[in-house]
Amino acid sequence: MKLKYLLVLTIFALLTACVSDPKAADTASSTSDMARQAQSAPAKAPQVQVNPNSPAFAKAQKSTQSAGQKGQTADQASQDYLAKKRAEKATPIDQTRSKTNTNASTAKRIGPSLPSACSLLTEAFIGKVIGVDSDYISVKDGSGKSLTQRSCFFRWDHDGEANSGVLVQIQTNPLPDEFPDWASYYISAKKNHGDKSADGSSTYRYKDFTTVGVSGAASYDLGRYYWRDAQDRVFMVAFNLPSNETEQLAWAETFAKEVTKNVK
Repeated sequence: MKLKYLLVLTIFALLTACVSDPKAADTASSTSDMARQAQSAPAKAPQVQVNPNSPAFAKAQKSTQSAGQKGQTADQASQDYLAKKRAEKATPIDQTRSKTNTNASTAKRIGPSLPSACSLLTEAFIGKVIGVDSDYISVKDGSGKSLTQRSCFFRWDHDGEANSGVLVQIQTNPLPDEFPDWASYYISAKKNHGDKSADGSSTYRYKDFTTVGVSGAASYDLGRYYWRDAQDRVFMVAFNLPSNETEQLAWAETFAKEVTKNVK
Protein backbone atom coordinates (compact mmCIF):
# COMPACT_ATOMS: atom_id res chain seq x y z
CA MET A 1 0.00 0.00 0.00
CA LYS A 2 2.76 2.42 0.88
CA LEU A 3 4.57 1.60 -2.31
CA LYS A 4 1.46 2.33 -4.31
CA TYR A 5 1.09 5.74 -2.56
CA LEU A 6 4.73 6.66 -3.21
CA LEU A 7 4.38 5.71 -6.86
CA VAL A 8 1.38 7.99 -7.30
CA LEU A 9 3.25 10.94 -5.72
CA THR A 10 6.23 10.39 -7.99
CA ILE A 11 4.05 10.36 -11.13
CA PHE A 12 2.29 13.61 -10.00
CA ALA A 13 5.60 15.38 -9.44
CA LEU A 14 6.81 14.40 -12.87
CA LEU A 15 3.65 15.68 -14.53
CA THR A 16 3.93 18.99 -12.67
CA ALA A 17 7.51 19.57 -13.75
CA CYS A 18 6.57 19.08 -17.41
CA VAL A 19 3.88 21.81 -17.43
CA SER A 20 5.29 25.47 -17.60
CA ASP A 21 3.94 28.15 -15.24
CA PRO A 22 2.51 31.07 -17.38
CA LYS A 23 3.14 33.65 -14.63
CA ALA A 24 6.74 32.60 -14.37
CA ALA A 25 7.08 32.85 -18.14
CA ASP A 26 5.58 36.33 -18.14
CA THR A 27 7.90 37.39 -15.36
CA ALA A 28 10.92 36.05 -17.18
CA SER A 29 9.85 37.76 -20.41
CA SER A 30 9.33 41.07 -18.63
CA THR A 31 12.70 40.77 -16.99
CA SER A 32 14.33 40.09 -20.32
CA ASP A 33 12.64 43.12 -21.96
CA MET A 34 13.75 45.40 -19.12
CA ALA A 35 17.29 44.13 -19.53
CA ARG A 36 17.24 44.94 -23.28
CA GLN A 37 15.83 48.46 -22.62
CA ALA A 38 18.44 49.10 -19.97
CA GLN A 39 21.19 48.18 -22.39
CA SER A 40 19.81 50.43 -25.19
CA ALA A 41 19.00 53.44 -22.94
CA PRO A 42 21.74 55.92 -21.87
CA ALA A 43 23.07 55.49 -18.43
CA LYS A 44 21.73 57.95 -15.78
CA ALA A 45 23.51 59.24 -12.72
CA PRO A 46 22.16 57.87 -9.53
CA GLN A 47 19.71 60.22 -7.77
CA VAL A 48 20.59 60.94 -4.17
CA GLN A 49 17.96 62.36 -1.90
CA VAL A 50 19.26 64.59 0.91
CA ASN A 51 17.34 65.26 4.04
CA PRO A 52 17.26 69.07 4.48
CA ASN A 53 16.89 68.64 8.20
CA SER A 54 20.00 66.57 8.56
CA PRO A 55 23.01 68.09 10.37
CA ALA A 56 25.19 67.49 7.31
CA PHE A 57 22.92 69.60 5.06
CA ALA A 58 22.71 72.38 7.63
CA LYS A 59 26.51 72.52 7.88
CA ALA A 60 26.90 72.63 4.09
CA GLN A 61 24.30 75.41 3.81
CA LYS A 62 26.04 77.40 6.55
CA SER A 63 29.37 76.96 4.76
CA THR A 64 27.88 78.26 1.50
CA GLN A 65 26.36 81.30 3.18
CA SER A 66 29.60 81.93 5.01
CA ALA A 67 31.54 81.79 1.76
CA GLY A 68 29.14 84.31 0.19
CA GLN A 69 29.46 86.61 3.16
CA LYS A 70 33.23 86.35 3.04
CA GLY A 71 33.14 87.18 -0.68
CA GLN A 72 31.05 90.29 0.00
CA THR A 73 33.25 91.21 2.95
CA ALA A 74 36.37 90.79 0.85
CA ASP A 75 34.91 93.00 -1.92
CA GLN A 76 33.93 95.66 0.58
CA ALA A 77 37.27 95.45 2.29
CA SER A 78 39.00 95.84 -1.06
CA GLN A 79 36.93 98.89 -1.89
CA ASP A 80 37.58 100.38 1.52
CA TYR A 81 41.27 99.72 1.15
CA LEU A 82 41.42 101.37 -2.27
CA ALA A 83 39.42 104.31 -1.00
CA LYS A 84 41.74 104.65 1.96
CA LYS A 85 44.81 104.50 -0.26
CA ARG A 86 43.35 107.12 -2.57
CA ALA A 87 42.62 109.28 0.43
CA GLU A 88 46.12 108.78 1.80
CA LYS A 89 47.59 109.57 -1.56
CA ALA A 90 45.44 112.63 -2.12
CA THR A 91 45.40 114.05 1.39
CA PRO A 92 49.01 115.26 1.61
CA ILE A 93 48.76 116.89 -1.81
CA ASP A 94 45.42 118.49 -1.11
CA GLN A 95 46.56 119.70 2.28
CA THR A 96 49.75 121.11 0.84
CA ARG A 97 47.86 122.76 -1.99
CA SER A 98 45.28 124.15 0.41
CA LYS A 99 47.95 125.34 2.81
CA THR A 100 49.95 126.91 0.00
CA ASN A 101 46.89 128.64 -1.42
CA THR A 102 45.90 129.87 2.02
CA ASN A 103 49.35 131.21 2.76
CA ALA A 104 49.62 132.83 -0.65
CA SER A 105 46.16 134.31 -0.37
CA THR A 106 46.89 135.66 3.10
CA ALA A 107 50.21 137.10 2.00
CA LYS A 108 48.61 138.76 -1.01
CA ARG A 109 45.74 140.13 1.03
CA ILE A 110 48.10 141.54 3.64
CA GLY A 111 50.42 143.00 1.02
CA PRO A 112 52.86 145.48 2.53
CA SER A 113 52.53 145.52 6.30
CA LEU A 114 50.21 148.29 7.45
CA PRO A 115 51.31 150.56 10.27
CA SER A 116 49.05 151.26 13.22
CA ALA A 117 46.68 154.07 12.36
CA CYS A 118 47.12 155.39 15.90
CA SER A 119 50.78 156.08 15.10
CA LEU A 120 49.95 158.39 12.18
CA LEU A 121 48.76 161.25 14.37
CA THR A 122 49.28 162.21 18.00
CA GLU A 123 46.97 163.75 20.56
CA ALA A 124 49.31 166.73 20.90
CA PHE A 125 49.30 167.42 17.15
CA ILE A 126 45.51 167.11 16.90
CA GLY A 127 45.00 169.34 19.94
CA LYS A 128 47.24 172.00 18.43
CA VAL A 129 45.48 172.00 15.04
CA ILE A 130 41.91 171.82 16.32
CA GLY A 131 42.53 174.03 19.34
CA VAL A 132 41.69 171.62 22.15
CA ASP A 133 43.58 170.47 25.23
CA SER A 134 45.29 167.20 24.25
CA ASP A 135 44.83 165.88 27.78
CA TYR A 136 41.13 165.45 27.00
CA ILE A 137 41.74 163.38 23.86
CA SER A 138 41.39 159.61 24.21
CA VAL A 139 42.65 157.13 21.63
CA LYS A 140 40.76 154.04 20.50
CA ASP A 141 42.15 151.53 17.98
CA GLY A 142 39.29 150.31 15.81
CA SER A 143 41.20 147.98 13.50
CA GLY A 144 39.64 144.72 14.68
CA LYS A 145 40.85 141.56 12.93
CA SER A 146 41.05 142.99 9.43
CA LEU A 147 44.27 142.24 7.55
CA THR A 148 43.80 145.05 5.02
CA GLN A 149 42.62 147.94 7.16
CA ARG A 150 43.77 149.91 10.21
CA SER A 151 41.80 152.67 11.88
CA CYS A 152 42.08 154.87 14.96
CA PHE A 153 39.61 157.27 16.57
CA PHE A 154 40.85 160.29 18.50
CA ARG A 155 37.88 161.27 20.64
CA TRP A 156 36.91 164.03 23.06
CA ASP A 157 33.90 166.12 24.07
CA HIS A 158 33.93 169.19 21.87
CA ASP A 159 31.84 172.15 22.97
CA GLY A 160 29.67 169.86 25.06
CA GLU A 161 29.14 167.28 22.27
CA ALA A 162 30.23 163.76 23.25
CA ASN A 163 32.16 161.50 20.89
CA SER A 164 33.48 164.33 18.78
CA GLY A 165 36.82 163.76 17.17
CA VAL A 166 38.98 162.69 14.25
CA LEU A 167 39.11 159.27 12.57
CA VAL A 168 42.26 158.16 10.77
CA GLN A 169 42.26 155.11 8.48
CA ILE A 170 44.65 153.28 6.17
CA GLN A 171 43.64 150.52 3.72
CA THR A 172 45.30 148.25 1.21
CA ASN A 173 43.87 146.15 -1.61
CA PRO A 174 41.76 143.28 -0.22
CA LEU A 175 41.53 141.52 -3.63
CA PRO A 176 44.84 142.01 -5.48
CA ASP A 177 44.33 139.10 -7.90
CA GLU A 178 40.74 139.85 -8.86
CA PHE A 179 40.94 143.63 -8.70
CA PRO A 180 44.50 144.96 -9.19
CA ASP A 181 43.28 148.54 -9.80
CA TRP A 182 41.29 148.64 -6.59
CA ALA A 183 42.94 151.76 -5.10
CA SER A 184 42.52 153.84 -8.26
CA TYR A 185 38.92 152.71 -8.69
CA TYR A 186 38.17 153.36 -5.01
CA ILE A 187 39.09 157.05 -5.29
CA SER A 188 37.38 157.43 -8.68
CA ALA A 189 34.18 155.87 -7.36
CA LYS A 190 34.02 158.46 -4.58
CA LYS A 191 34.04 161.25 -7.14
CA ASN A 192 31.90 159.56 -9.81
CA HIS A 193 29.29 157.86 -7.62
CA GLY A 194 29.70 159.30 -4.17
CA ASP A 195 28.52 157.97 -0.79
CA LYS A 196 25.13 158.03 0.85
CA SER A 197 24.39 159.97 4.00
CA ALA A 198 23.97 158.14 7.28
CA ASP A 199 20.18 157.95 6.88
CA GLY A 200 20.48 156.96 3.21
CA SER A 201 18.31 159.83 2.03
CA SER A 202 21.03 161.67 0.07
CA THR A 203 24.08 160.87 -2.02
CA TYR A 204 27.14 163.10 -1.95
CA ARG A 205 29.79 163.14 -4.64
CA TYR A 206 33.34 163.95 -3.70
CA LYS A 207 35.55 166.71 -5.08
CA ASP A 208 39.22 166.44 -5.95
CA PHE A 209 41.63 166.38 -3.02
CA THR A 210 45.13 166.93 -4.36
CA THR A 211 47.07 168.05 -1.29
CA VAL A 212 49.02 164.78 -0.99
CA GLY A 213 49.32 161.44 -2.74
CA VAL A 214 48.59 160.40 -6.32
CA SER A 215 44.89 161.24 -6.27
CA GLY A 216 42.25 162.03 -3.69
CA ALA A 217 38.60 162.80 -2.99
CA ALA A 218 37.01 165.21 -0.49
CA SER A 219 33.47 165.68 0.87
CA TYR A 220 32.72 168.51 3.30
CA ASP A 221 29.13 167.27 3.76
CA LEU A 222 30.31 163.86 4.94
CA GLY A 223 33.46 165.20 6.60
CA ARG A 224 35.68 162.67 4.81
CA TYR A 225 38.94 163.12 2.90
CA TYR A 226 40.60 160.29 0.98
CA TRP A 227 43.88 159.95 -0.91
CA ARG A 228 46.07 157.15 -2.24
CA ASP A 229 49.84 156.97 -2.42
CA ALA A 230 52.25 155.44 -4.93
CA GLN A 231 52.02 152.09 -3.11
CA ASP A 232 48.24 152.02 -3.69
CA ARG A 233 47.47 152.46 -0.03
CA VAL A 234 44.31 154.45 0.61
CA PHE A 235 44.16 156.87 3.54
CA MET A 236 41.25 158.71 5.09
CA VAL A 237 40.81 161.48 7.62
CA ALA A 238 37.24 162.04 8.81
CA PHE A 239 35.80 164.66 11.15
CA ASN A 240 32.93 164.59 13.57
CA LEU A 241 33.25 168.25 14.53
CA PRO A 242 31.26 171.40 13.88
CA SER A 243 33.10 173.53 11.30
CA ASN A 244 32.69 175.36 8.04
CA GLU A 245 34.00 174.04 4.73
CA THR A 246 37.12 176.19 4.64
CA GLU A 247 38.09 175.33 8.20
CA GLN A 248 37.51 171.62 7.71
CA LEU A 249 39.50 171.55 4.49
CA ALA A 250 42.41 173.24 6.25
CA TRP A 251 42.34 170.64 8.99
CA ALA A 252 42.20 167.83 6.43
CA GLU A 253 45.17 169.17 4.47
CA THR A 254 47.24 169.60 7.64
CA PHE A 255 46.43 166.09 8.94
CA ALA A 256 47.00 164.52 5.50
CA LYS A 257 50.50 165.97 5.34
CA GLU A 258 51.25 164.76 8.87
CA VAL A 259 49.94 161.26 8.13
CA THR A 260 52.01 161.07 4.94
CA LYS A 261 55.10 162.13 6.86
CA ASN A 262 54.56 159.57 9.62
CA VAL A 263 53.58 156.58 7.51
CA LYS A 264 56.34 153.98 7.06
